[in-house]
Amino acid sequence: MEEANGFRLSKRAKKNPEEINHILKLNQCSKHGDLHGALKIYDTVKKGKLFSFKLHHYNILLYICSTAASGIISKKCKGKVDKQLVSVVDDTNKCVGRESKVSREEPSHCEPMKTGDVDVVYFSTEDRELAVKRGTEIYEEMIQANVSPNEATFTAVARLAVAKGDGDLAFETVQKMAAAGIPPKLRSYGPPLLCFCEHKQVEKAFEVDYHMAAAGISPDENLLDALLKLSLSAGLESKVYNLLHRLRKTVRDVAPTTSMTIEKWFNSKAAESATFNECKCVPSKEDIKEAAESKGGGWHGLGWLGKGKWITRKANVTKAGVCESCGEALCAIDLDSEETEKFAKSVAELAMQRENNANEFVKFQVATVVGAIKERSLVKKSPLIVLHCRRTSDGASSSPLSQNIINEWINENALYATPHGSNDDWYWLYAAVKFKCLLVTNDEMRDHLFELLGNNFFPKWKERHQVHFSFSDNGLDLLMPLPYSTVIQESQSGKWHIPVSGTGINAESSREWLCVTRTENNQWLISAFGK
Repeated sequence: MEEANGFRLSKRAKKNPEEINHILKLNQCSKHGDLHGALKIYDTVKKGKLFSFKLHHYNILLYICSTAASGIISKKCKGKVDKQLVSVVDDTNKCVGRESKVSREEPSHCEPMKTGDVDVVYFSTEDRELAVKRGTEIYEEMIQANVSPNEATFTAVARLAVAKGDGDLAFETVQKMAAAGIPPKLRSYGPPLLCFCEHKQVEKAFEVDYHMAAAGISPDENLLDALLKLSLSAGLESKVYNLLHRLRKTVRDVAPTTSMTIEKWFNSKAAESATFNECKCVPSKEDIKEAAESKGGGWHGLGWLGKGKWITRKANVTKAGVCESCGEALCAIDLDSEETEKFAKSVAELAMQRENNANEFVKFQVATVVGAIKERSLVKKSPLIVLHCRRTSDGASSSPLSQNIINEWINENALYATPHGSNDDWYWLYAAVKFKCLLVTNDEMRDHLFELLGNNFFPKWKERHQVHFSFSDNGLDLLMPLPYSTVIQESQSGKWHIPVSGTGINAESSREWLCVTRTENNQWLISAFGK
């Protein structure tokens, strides 16, 4: 199977210039969000019986129709989206943004726009209706042609259903996927869940949420924010409480739009009357402390504490980790022993799968890490320096001065040179995680390799263990980890602190936090536990 500008070609297509020509044109329609052009190609091919569409081509057509049906389609988008866009999707057919607070005024025709780094096309009401109608027809004809749908097909069909305002059909489509043995993805659940949230259908929205959990899929911040808005409007204090903790586990800091939703909840009447929702009796001071300590600090999970109206303020946190608004000291939250072992195991498993020299990595695990580091850490705690072998002999490292330094490292058993064909990232990361070391590197660890590690452990570990460095007139300067964690925190006195993304770009101390306290926090603590 060959490709023509990103499109798969059958063996017959290589002998059929007309098929190649139409596929290339379809490619351009997908690239530029040309709904009418794509439909014209489809009609021409079908009417003339020029060739048979394959699954991939049907999916491209359904992608164009389903995204056009939402009102906006991106052009040449690689994941950067403006928060003002409604149901923007990128070229991988993955939902990457949604914001309901956008003007619904529309041009009378399909009109291209430029928004930040994203070229978009805004579709008129007529074109949206056309996209829904023709997309549905194309899917039905695909089934009649005995072309079996896959996950991308069902996701596009779900989006078409949402464009018609039919969340039930969108959810049914996802359920059909699961029944057919096609594992749904996050993007599959997004359309029905957002549709139910938009129409204030609480039970149905959380039914989708439960179905996601059963499938082992966690909603992203965008979907959690939608569920928060829904729970807020319905005054569901227990749901809001649980969603805040799910947000805490999902993101390190929240988007400004999510922060606005959270602030709106705390300023609501329902929040004012919210009280313990996980237990029928008032938890004791010891219960709260024990719960917080057992969870690693930063939250207790026992429910809303305190009484009365909530007060929300924008605040900064000092370098020592103290909120400048309420004086609360924030916690440093690290991985516990079990999480550390799981994280180290996941790093090792990924390394074994992707390393060209898997046997070398095994030797490193057993001999170098377990032996040398463990022995040194008990005596003088020498650092382990991990470099690719070419960094020990090529370029600047080949100078006499550099070689003397490298030889000293070797003699002190402080250097491990990874072999040719290996990725040194796996080695230093595994060593640092396995033995709970500090990692001295300016690598921000944003490569695809680190994305594979997910958000369960890696961000939390990185925040607590990475040491940045720089050089000045005074020599080497080390920037140690902050004494607190940038994550949603629930204090033992019932206060909340929510870090907001994009507000502390140059320095963490300038980051904006949402500080939430209660008018009767202190009085409640005194009356409940005494002075």
